[in-house]
Amino acid sequence: MPALLGALNLRTNEKVYSLKVVQGDADDVVALGWEFQHPQDLQNYVAGLQAKNYAIAENSDLAADRHVQRLFALADLNNISHEFIYGLADTDAALAANTTEFMTENGIGHALVCAQNKADSLKFYQDLGLGITDTILEEVMPGMVIDATFMHVNGRHHSFAFAPMPPGSKKVHHIMLECLSIDDVGRAYENCIQHKDNIVLDFGKHPNDEVFSFYVNTPSGFAIEIGTGGKKINFENWIPESFEKLSAWGHKPKL
Repeated sequence: MPALLGALNLRTNEKVYSLKVVQGDADDVVALGWEFQHPQDLQNYVAGLQAKNYAIAENSDLAADRHVQRLFALADLNNISHEFIYGLADTDAALAANTTEFMTENGIGHALVCAQNKADSLKFYQDLGLGITDTILEEVMPGMVIDATFMHVNGRHHSFAFAPMPPGSKKVHHIMLECLSIDDVGRAYENCIQHKDNIVLDFGKHPNDEVFSFYVNTPSGFAIEIGTGGKKINFENWIPESFEKLSAWGHKPKL
């Protein structure tokens, strides 16, 4: 792999970064991070995956690049690296004035991965410890059905989701960032309009996680969802639900 020519660290809180953008050939999301609060919890988690014969391995060089104390990596069936980390560094640098405020106590939001084999993908992600929150099955146009599964790891409605997508799709359909308020969403929307960014889906609300949001395309072709009002769940005894619509209203293509 050619050497990376540059990196951009993007922050949402006191951590040194929440999103890392690097220049490379992939032009796609290549890794997702899962942070543990205690080193022994990470060690126990890794041991559990190794007991299931998963080839999860520690990578100290990658840990240094990611500004974490420890990092274990495991590729999923959809060729995305899952990085399980402890000790992501803080920074004293202040966020810029008028920066959007984000809800990050349960992570930055969620990612929706494009997965062609539902059964095998579901087993893999459940082996990682993710629980099913709900599913949405909708025929979005004649002959095109979206069958999405939403999964949780904490009190956020979902931190991860997957669904089959047409051939040639990006590995990740979108990454969602959860804002503190509707005003933050509005300001982000105005910023996108001002900078002529490609808003692909206008304001709308999802029926399952109750998020109010819009979607904007990145230059790499996957989307960023900017939203607020995410539903909290009692994940320890949650009973999965099912829905028939991806959006309760809105999320229409932006013309």
